[in-house]
Amino acid sequence: LIMYVFGVIFTQAVSQYVLENDGETAEDLMFWYGSLGKSLFTLFKAMCNGISWDAAAKPLAEIHWTFLGFFVVFIAFTYFAVLNVMTGVFCQSAIESAEHDQDMVISEKLQMKKEYVRNLEYLFSDLDSLKLGTITLEDFERHLQNERVKGYFESLELDITDAWTLFKLLDTDETAGIDLNEFVEGCLRIRGNAKAIDIAKMMYEQRWVMAKMMGCVARIDEQILEFHNRSKIARTVEMEESAPADSSAENFGVDHLAF
Repeated sequence: LIMYVFGVIFTQAVSQYVLENDGETAEDLMFWYGSLGKSLFTLFKAMCNGISWDAAAKPLAEIHWTFLGFFVVFIAFTYFAVLNVMTGVFCQSAIESAEHDQDMVISEKLQMKKEYVRNLEYLFSDLDSLKLGTITLEDFERHLQNERVKGYFESLELDITDAWTLFKLLDTDETAGIDLNEFVEGCLRIRGNAKAIDIAKMMYEQRWVMAKMMGCVARIDEQILEFHNRSKIARTVEMEESAPADSSAENFGVDHLAF
């Protein structure tokens, strides 16, 4: 609508000018603004940097400087108003699309996790052949000899090179048996390669253990030092108590000989 209004203004001004004048300026004006269609196309190209503003604006200045001002107002308005609004609309659309994509990614991740848990439940059902609700180490090792079970573990990104270690990692309550919850949670925890958070957790636990060990060593050193000091004091007291008795015995022996 804005382009149409300015196109009508320029077309009427040019038509009036061409009726009263001729020459090179009139030819330029007819080339750019000879009809409403040409005017709209010229304004569109000027707005989109398809042509030089000077080439489209200079002929209008020959009619009157006010038309040059109209042209400048049109460019300024389209750039700072219309185009900014359009840019904002496109950006908002892109943001909403990205949010929608993020929701889709989260939904897909949750769906994949549900499918993974379902597969683990099927695998646990196969391992629990006696339907006791738990898997022992013997059952675990026996089933891992089956190529189909081994392939199923590998398809779930679970390393089964060491059955005993894997069993101990899954048996978190150390009851020599793995129930369904332990199996699912353990497999989710050890699935795939180690991540940065797993390494950071291990480093934290190592620091915690080292701090506890250093504290124990410090307390043991204090107890050893205290025991040493007490032993030293006890020996000193014992020596002090035995000294008078020895002196009395020596005096008694001297007196007896003299008698």
